[in-house]
Amino acid sequence: MDFNGNGSSQLMTQTTDPAITAAAESAKAQIQAAYMMALHRPRNSEQARLRILQNCRRPEFAERVEYSKPIGGQKITGASVRFVELALREWGNVRTEIQVIYEDDYVRRLLVSVMDLESNTCFSKQIQMRKTVERRDAKGKEIVGQRLNSYGETVYIVRATDDELQVKENAAVSKIIRNEGLRILPSDIVDEARAEAQKTLHTRDAKDPEATKKAML
Repeated sequence: MDFNGNGSSQLMTQTTDPAITAAAESAKAQIQAAYMMALHRPRNSEQARLRILQNCRRPEFAERVEYSKPIGGQKITGASVRFVELALREWGNVRTEIQVIYEDDYVRRLLVSVMDLESNTCFSKQIQMRKTVERRDAKGKEIVGQRLNSYGETVYIVRATDDELQVKENAAVSKIIRNEGLRILPSDIVDEARAEAQKTLHTRDAKDPEATKKAML
């Protein structure tokens, strides 16, 4: 109730978008259902561990368990996005959630969360993405800026298409899920799985070195 200077009052009404209310209720129901499922079907840590290791014994998947990139003249390795995605599924009762918390014509801000439904542990991080990509050839694109790359070449900053923005978003979200997911997965199981994958690849290479050499070439 709002009172003005003349002593009269005016009832202030506030309208709410039904779509927003429905979306909020739907998200609430999904989270409640996930917690109930975790309560009725608790994870068996040892079985989950064995399933993760079993996947690492497949040569095709073992190749994707680790990533490697050069930093400061050294090769840095770690658990890959694909491995963490599979490990979280096998670990069970883990919920990942992606929310758009802000968006305008220039940026999109996301909140990415990884939650262990059994321990009620949640790790999350915000990311902000500009709705632009870099291209050497800007023909047919809306240019919003430019810069020189490390080779002294001009690189154009152009407005991203819907598909380009989706690819950019997927890559950024996957990296956060990997990093935050590793905070939920037991580190000893992750280390054991990486060692198992390396053993799988070593055994395969020893059996057929010519095939391995051909694949590398």
